[in-house]
Amino acid sequence: MGVRKSLGCIIANPEAAYQQRLLKGIQAQVARYDYNLQVFSPLVSLGTTYEGYVDSDLNILNLINFDLLEGVLVCTRSFLVNNNQQIINDLKNLLQKKCKKPVVCLDMGFEADEKNESSTGYDVIHTDKITVFKEISDHVFGEKNCKTAIFLSGVPDNEKKNEVYKAIVSRGKKFGIPKENIKLAHGDFWYTGGKKLAEKLIAKESEIPDVVICENDYMALGLENHLRKNSIFCPEDLLITGYEATQDAFLNDVTITSYVPREERMAMEAVNLLIKKISPEQKMLKPKPQFEVGLIPAGSTDSPLVDIEVYRRAIKDWIYKVNRSEEEWNVREFFDIGRLMESYMFEELTEKNSPIDCLYHIFIDAYLLEPFSAFYLNLCPDWLDTSVVHTNGYPSEMLSAIDKISKVHPDYVKGRNRYSLDKEYLFKTKKLLPAFEKTWKKPQTYYFIPIHFGRNTLGYSVIQFDAERLLVPTAMHRNWMRNVQNALEMIRTKNKLYSQSLVDGLTGVFNRNKFKDLCSEGTKSLIADKVGIMMLDIDFFKNVNDTYGHSVGDDVLKSITRLAKSCIRESDMIIRWGGEEFVIFCLGCTDEKRLFTIAEKIRKTIEADKSMVTPVTVSIGVSVYDGENYEASVAKADKALYYAKMNGRNQVVVHSTN
Repeated sequence: MGVRKSLGCIIANPEAAYQQRLLKGIQAQVARYDYNLQVFSPLVSLGTTYEGYVDSDLNILNLINFDLLEGVLVCTRSFLVNNNQQIINDLKNLLQKKCKKPVVCLDMGFEADEKNESSTGYDVIHTDKITVFKEISDHVFGEKNCKTAIFLSGVPDNEKKNEVYKAIVSRGKKFGIPKENIKLAHGDFWYTGGKKLAEKLIAKESEIPDVVICENDYMALGLENHLRKNSIFCPEDLLITGYEATQDAFLNDVTITSYVPREERMAMEAVNLLIKKISPEQKMLKPKPQFEVGLIPAGSTDSPLVDIEVYRRAIKDWIYKVNRSEEEWNVREFFDIGRLMESYMFEELTEKNSPIDCLYHIFIDAYLLEPFSAFYLNLCPDWLDTSVVHTNGYPSEMLSAIDKISKVHPDYVKGRNRYSLDKEYLFKTKKLLPAFEKTWKKPQTYYFIPIHFGRNTLGYSVIQFDAERLLVPTAMHRNWMRNVQNALEMIRTKNKLYSQSLVDGLTGVFNRNKFKDLCSEGTKSLIADKVGIMMLDIDFFKNVNDTYGHSVGDDVLKSITRLAKSCIRESDMIIRWGGEEFVIFCLGCTDEKRLFTIAEKIRKTIEADKSMVTPVTVSIGVSVYDGENYEASVAKADKALYYAKMNGRNQVVVHSTN
């Protein structure tokens, strides 16, 4: 079997109830057609006030390689927060510029381009809200006998264009309510939209109606909470209904009457339309939604708790610390933020002092993300360089730092799991994931998740699931990623400080701390077994300082460093040993005659230099690393240097192994 084809999905804030239902419907239907699904998703709520964080999360969309996809599903409405049309426009421009494949939008399309007034041409599949709001209307106009109403819409359509409003008005007529008794107001699908209407009611700019029908739960919550703070109570003074059946609605002080929508079915129909565009001859598979839909009456319409199971699930999902049974852990069909909060992941990561140790613990702590098929962490090759900032797009190459397959997955391959910062794991970014080359027995869903700190993109992670399990990232995943992002930034800072502690501030070469680092158990392997060692001392350097001053002496030290570096290879290493002494490590060079020649070149170059205030000469002692003890080898070079100084200076002496 060849590599399975893929569809793409672009969606924001997947932990929200609306997005969760869409993604479950999309995954289920895509899997039935035996496609993989690549989901590109900023995890953060786009309404957060930390703009730099939002911008960096949105950068994940620049990663998409549309050439790897057969078609794309765009959950447009998930990107509309606070009526911020700019994000929607940026998304539209990205698709028009880079995507040549079929595109289907869910619930909301793109506005016409203002310049040429032509639409994008993308098909849009809508949730059947008409039937839903007819049922809600029957509940408030019929059962609750409301005579006046406001419909708080999330889109800025007028009365003629707003089909949901027209359906509510039509239903009102059935109960003898004239159109003028049902007003239309506009919100933004968020708490702020409800608060804005509440302020108008409080200021008496609009009369308080019998009921406010909101186009989603968050507007209903914003409305109810702000009215209550100003002594206007629900359901005593007015009724309020929501839509989408979010956990927030059921856990509010006044539970919100809501509706479990048909979004799962709509998502499946969107997949069908996309498949038909890709393969017109493909037989369409009838959607088979798995989740119940319908009205859930609650306190905001003065209704009894009919479906107590809804509230039980909401409370259990939101209580972060729940003691799970052994059977639940074995099945692992849920994500537990309590397990993350009660772990010591953050403390373990932040105490690490080296990049590889930090990476190892990220690798280990991936167990908190289970159940998954696999987890990957791909970093920018220069992620440790604090002078480099990536804000728009990704480098042409990425480093596959973590590749981890769940041991309980049937496709688990022993020896596949690894973590590494080695350059051998670099890959072309346009491939997105080297693991795509592996064939999995079942269709897979790949969630591409941004990894960044503030505005600086550090890389991206990928969580892979068996598509048939219908798993979607939650608040647990978002907070796990935040731990990783903070730890990576802390390691970057620690690494910078550590690197600075190894560098001589005057000459820019390594200082003696570097030698200690090379001799430590953890880094011995970083230097070759065959090393030539030179110890260089400036002749009569004290006279330079005494005659010309320390400022000129500093210039001489910098000139000596520059001249010595011009005579050796880039792979060789210069260490300022202290004062006017330097040690040079010639990696891979142990031939005494060759080392003598190099040392003589350094000595003659310095002697012939005319750029310094006064002529300067040096004495050099040479030895060869014996493969066992750096300190002893340096001591031999120091002994040879002493011999050179005692025998007239300005010469090279080799401590011969013979």
